Amino acid sequence: MYHVYNVWITNNTLTKYWIKIPVHGVRGGIRLPIKLHCEIEEDWKFKEAKVFRRGDDWFVHITVEKDIKIRQSYDNILAIDLGIRRIATVVSTADKRPKFYGKELRRIRGHYFYLRRKLGKQKKFKAIKKIGKNERRIIDDYLHKISREIVERAKERECYYRIGRPEGNKEAK
Repeated sequence: MYHVYNVWITNNTLTKYWIKIPVHGVRGGIRLPIKLHCEIEEDWKFKEAKVFRRGDDWFVHITVEKDIKIRQSYDNILAIDLGIRRIATVVSTADKRPKFYGKELRRIRGHYFYLRRKLGKQKKFKAIKKIGKNERRIIDDYLHKISREIVERAKERECYYRIGRPEGNKEAK
């Protein structure tokens, strides 16, 4: 669970960044210094801060808004099609051969399906629950690696990327 709080910049000697957290019984809440992992530039705008606890440690996620320049011309186009059997199919104008992602994903899911079926026949339901969490972490990690690879591929080839069907295309009737 998290709440949204105020964050601001000061010229204080203790720290540059502060957060105000409302506390029951303390009028105006408390103001705490925070240490960021990177500097926030002056033209960025604070949107929200989420405070949460993980174990004995407290963390703040700060969302900022900044203006970016969008390139108007690109060297290549990278098309990404999302599917069921193959989680993503990627093709670009730089290299005409498509890259299919998802074979490893199907292998992982098949392996865990086999384990769940085997443990279900043995009535080991706690073990099924345990491997389900493990499967979810492995799948999430694999999907993250796929997405990073696609983004890196688009960056290195300086591609404009498009997910799904381009506007204007209609299915044949």
